[in-house]
Amino acid sequence: MLWYSRVLWAPFLWLGCGNPPPSLVDTGAADPLAGVQGAVFERIMEMGPLGPQPVDPTNRWADDDDAAALGQYLYFDTRLSSDGNVACASCHSPSHGGADTGPTSDGAGTGVMNAPTTWNGGYQRWFFWNGRADSLWAQALGPLESAREHGSSRTDIARAVYDDPKLRLMYEVLFGALPDLSDTRRFPRGAMPSLEDSDASKAWASMNPADQQAVTEVFVSVGKALDAYQRKLTLGPTRLDGFLEDYKSGTQPQQPLLTESEVRGMVLFADHAQCHFCHSGALFSNREFHNIGLASETLDYGRFQGITELAQSEFNGASPWSDDPAYGAARIVPLVQSDEQLGQFRTPSLRNVSQTAPYMHDGSRATLSEVIGHYNEVNEVPPFGHREEILEPLYLSVQDQADLVAFLLTLEAPPPPESWTQSPW
Repeated sequence: MLWYSRVLWAPFLWLGCGNPPPSLVDTGAADPLAGVQGAVFERIMEMGPLGPQPVDPTNRWADDDDAAALGQYLYFDTRLSSDGNVACASCHSPSHGGADTGPTSDGAGTGVMNAPTTWNGGYQRWFFWNGRADSLWAQALGPLESAREHGSSRTDIARAVYDDPKLRLMYEVLFGALPDLSDTRRFPRGAMPSLEDSDASKAWASMNPADQQAVTEVFVSVGKALDAYQRKLTLGPTRLDGFLEDYKSGTQPQQPLLTESEVRGMVLFADHAQCHFCHSGALFSNREFHNIGLASETLDYGRFQGITELAQSEFNGASPWSDDPAYGAARIVPLVQSDEQLGQFRTPSLRNVSQTAPYMHDGSRATLSEVIGHYNEVNEVPPFGHREEILEPLYLSVQDQADLVAFLLTLEAPPPPESWTQSPW
């Protein structure tokens, strides 16, 4: 693959994007995007590189290194589960791109959704597939008390920190003194608020409000430390990033960074294949929700349900546990629930997607070829709502589909630093 001379047509390619790179204009070299014009060209230019993570005002420890160090211990700690066998890393494995190897996860129970990657999670704005959390720290708290995942309780989580000298010291340096959790009459095992008439809810009701408040404060601080840790799990630059940086600067690499098939796939992605409608920008996600027409057995109302759960969440960004409730409220209050959101699920980022199979919210597609096959045919009926109207059969050739897969492989990225992906225990 060579670099084409841009002398005659460079101004048209760069319409609306400023002047073309000077070093490409008169070199006589070949341009891999020759003939790609207008909106398609601009979409390609927006594919990278990825900028810094957005800030999170709801967690004032979000970018605190000491909080991240505590969060790393917690992420790999199986004592934060009811049976002592499940850690965050069990389902969000560093050896599998921060995701799980199966369609759904086996924790204290059996999951019903595919576990998404925790890597680059700080770039998203809604969490869980239905968006029922609006921060990484709130998302981290959900699995800890979920019977399907860690199956623990906030009282037992707090006690796990209290009982370990290392965790206790790290916690108290950051967040202040822990309550005396050795007194199991004041802080009964397994106590947590629940809508069900359960032993957990009865034990929680037996506690005085001040002790409930103290336990919940520890629980929230654990979530915020896990948030700080996960923000360290950022991926390195991809081959596509290198290609785009060279292209924009006019640099001619000695060896082409993308093959002809990968370039064709990139153009298809930004044009006829319509992937860009949801997987836009450098994150390859518009960070919104869509019904992609899967005949999934996962009976979840999607974003419609997620908005209800977010508004009712004890830990949403507008809650007293947020470090900036006004910021959280400004994001939550404008949300409007409608039937159009039935069956809509969050658009995942595609960075490093080759490392996180299986795919879709239900884990129903084992390979990237199967994912592309779904969008090429669009022949399923979702259990709730209706698929996006823009999703119609693409009638891509076998070669087109292969080119799209080839392009997606250019998004493979170096993992986060090993110092953050290894268990500190």
